[in-house]
Amino acid sequence: MENERIFTLFLDREVIDGVSYKKKDLLCILSVLLEYYQQQSIRNQPVTKISCTVAGLWLNMVWSVKPSRRDKENFIESLNRLIETDLIRIVDESDKSIRWNSMLIIDVTNLIHDTRRTFVKFETKKLEKMIEINYRTLTVLLQLYISITSYFNVQEIAYFDECIQKGISPIDENYDLYGSIEYHVSCWASQDRLAKTKHSSDKTQERWISKQTLIDMIDLLEELGLIAVIRPHLKSGEKLANHYCYPRHKKYVQQIVDKKVQQLEYSKENPTE
Repeated sequence: MENERIFTLFLDREVIDGVSYKKKDLLCILSVLLEYYQQQSIRNQPVTKISCTVAGLWLNMVWSVKPSRRDKENFIESLNRLIETDLIRIVDESDKSIRWNSMLIIDVTNLIHDTRRTFVKFETKKLEKMIEINYRTLTVLLQLYISITSYFNVQEIAYFDECIQKGISPIDENYDLYGSIEYHVSCWASQDRLAKTKHSSDKTQERWISKQTLIDMIDLLEELGLIAVIRPHLKSGEKLANHYCYPRHKKYVQQIVDKKVQQLEYSKENPTE
């Protein structure tokens, strides 16, 4: 990836609410956001409108994969859904119809991060580990990655990173069995929960990924070094919910999980206390 494409994108939860996971539109959102960050960086001033082709948006996120005819159709369909849901707006001076090489002027006001809102961070350098993946797999992998990391508390992530940089432990290793351990630097949502749209206003909580594909994608995220997975279980062999975290935090999340397991074992052995 060229250096000018390396940014940390801030994706507001309200934006995620408007994205169809089932139709895999999140990658298109990230492509538009990255174009906004790049053009703002080049102009060195705030912008609300960007000019680009559909092909250029594709190259932002999937630069190593030559799109098939169906890939192009899917990407343009995603772009049209973003327009229909008012996440982006096409300015009048743009080409009348959206084709692969159409020059578009896009108003991105509704995508720009509002500091008053909760948000998810995505570092575009993570894409370097995904560049050989086909478009269909990449759309699913990105959505699962964003879904998992959206459970993290951004402030606590920053605190852990600061402690690690200073060479100190971000957690107290001396708390007793009654201590409360409530750090949210990991996700322990069930597989069934991850397979359903998290932020959607759709009350049916539509399933956007099959269980086997979810398992395969978790394994791939782990293999690529994007997510670490901790698989806890009790002495009896009973499996507990997996914990997903950034690899750099795995040591500490493992300590937290071990303590939670210890607390659970203690409460089972001492039910009257």
